[in-house]
This record gives sequence, structure tokens and C-alpha cells, in this order.
Amino acid sequence: MALMVLSHAAAQTPASRPVKALEIPVRHYVVSELSLHQALKLLVGQRDRTFVIGFEHVPEAEPFQEGPMVAASIENGTVQDALRELCAGDPRYTFTDAGDGVINVYPVMEEQEQRALFGLFLVKVDIETDDWPQNPSARQGLRVVGV
Repeated sequence: MALMVLSHAAAQTPASRPVKALEIPVRHYVVSELSLHQALKLLVGQRDRTFVIGFEHVPEAEPFQEGPMVAASIENGTVQDALRELCAGDPRYTFTDAGDGVINVYPVMEEQEQRALFGLFLVKVDIETDDWPQNPSARQGLRVVGV
């Protein structure tokens, strides 16, 4: 798995309030025939505010390998509008707002991959927690899995 960060600091207002990165205005953003990686670099580089995009490559791709070419044309929109168009162009990816000016772009997990995770057999489980007997959710979860 390869992960790349496409900026250096999370967006902050002068009052140090976290910015909702997906709502950052995009006045003009036009790209065509670029990899998703290249298009994301341009999106981050053209904004007045700094925000972070974490980009995780699809598991079967080599790091920074070119995938489908994407295009987007945004006039007076938001970062979210741009990401919707870009991910529509490479449907292997989706995105979420992680908060505090951070956006994650990552591979879409197929249903069979999700089922495979739940089918893993664990030989040993070691759980460390500071709130152990006070956490009823953790105790119930462990009862469900037979621990």
C-alpha cells in the first residue's frame, strides 16, 4: 500500500478554527487527460488556502502508476465538487473529509474484500485499553467475538 500526502499543513483560519476542506471554494479548475494523482496535485497547488490530501493507491497498482485519465471542469464550486468529478473519472477511488483540513482519497473497497476481512481467523487477540472495565461497548464487542 502506498500513501502520499499532497500538502504540508492543514487549513486554518486566522482564529485557528479548523476549515472544512471540502467546502473550500474553487473558482476555476480545469484539468483533462491527467492521472488522478496529477489532478490532485494541481487541485492542492491552486488553492489560496492550504489543506491536506492523503492519497492511497489502489492495492494492485504500483506507486504512482498511471491509471485511467481523468478530467474535471469546475467554475465557482468547491473542493468537493472537484473531487466528485475526479473520482467519477477513476471510479476505483472515493474520498472522505477526515476533519481539520484533511481529505483522504482512497481505493473503493469491493464487497468481497470487506467479507474477506471478517473471515480472517485470528490466532491471538491482544487488546490494550485505559478504560477497560468501564467501557461497556468494548466488553460487549469482545463477548460477541467470543473473547
